Amino acid sequence: MTSRASITGSLFAPPMIVAGRAGEPHSDGSLVLRSAQPLGDYPVTVMHSLRKWAKADPEHPLVAERGLDGRWRTRSYGEAAAAGEAIGQALLDRGLGPDRPLVFRGRIAEDFKLETGTFVRVGALRTALLSAAPILADAVLAGENRECVCALAWLNAAETRRLIGEEPQPDGELIINESVHKVLAQVLSDLAEAAGSSARVERLLVLARPADLDAGEITDKGYVNQRKVLARRAALVEMLYATPMPAGVIVAVRTA
Repeated sequence: MTSRASITGSLFAPPMIVAGRAGEPHSDGSLVLRSAQPLGDYPVTVMHSLRKWAKADPEHPLVAERGLDGRWRTRSYGEAAAAGEAIGQALLDRGLGPDRPLVFRGRIAEDFKLETGTFVRVGALRTALLSAAPILADAVLAGENRECVCALAWLNAAETRRLIGEEPQPDGELIINESVHKVLAQVLSDLAEAAGSSARVERLLVLARPADLDAGEITDKGYVNQRKVLARRAALVEMLYATPMPAGVIVAVRTA
């Protein structure tokens, strides 16, 4: 088995960088950098590279994602290569190829329109929310035929403990914690800056009860099933849009 150090070392060329011909910037101020090392052999496609590393160390982690319980879920080079080969063969078996390509547009079944007709790209907005809030492990977005986008979310237990020094206790179906709410209110405020109605989350609830695999709230691939969660927790969705706003609903920080 190839060691991790040897794999890492062979991924990168030695740091031998030179600047342009004379090391002087161009008239526009830019400086062109290049490696003094000649370009060696390189894989023709990503799949060629994946096969190479899968053969060298099939158990080595390729990607990792933190689950709702705070633990890491990983996929190795070997697992990824096997999945890629299976998908590729399935596409070929269906007559797809250079003359009949396949376009993947993401999980568009989750996308929806607000009551204004504005289209919400759920995948992009969900990613923006989770990237801005490491304290969250996952979230589902609501808002179809509503006036705005709202979210039901779960905490990342490890990140929450690191950030606020404790593990918030459930209050019925929700997590209602002042420190957590303050952090998330600021996140919603930051996302709302210069964003249209379809690119910001107006309100958010933090759920105490994790997504239920047996009830279909988690798919067989390990993803949260947005439509199933929204359907099974419809009462909580109604809380997000209720007037006056119930306790536990988080909104963006309001500035003067």
